[in-house]
Amino acid sequence: MKNKGNGNVQSCVQNLLLINRGEVPYERIKGMDTKIIDKPSFNAFPLYKNDVNRQLNIFEPRINLNNVDFKNYDEIQGYFNLNIDILKR
Repeated sequence: MKNKGNGNVQSCVQNLLLINRGEVPYERIKGMDTKIIDKPSFNAFPLYKNDVNRQLNIFEPRINLNNVDFKNYDEIQGYFNLNIDILKR
């Protein structure tokens, strides 16, 4: 987390997606599911999209989630960029 500016929507979304599930005491469902990491990309992408949707719908009520998409991914190395299209409510 940053020292300042954690209250704006973009920072909150970034923070939510960088937390691993189980890291936050008393909020054990907050964070991304780490079981997805070792799955093949064709299995992991839909699971990861669902997890992003779930996290943002539960923990960031100030946004409407338009789209979650993966760009520039390398299936062999496992690199990808996550693009999230959000609208403020």
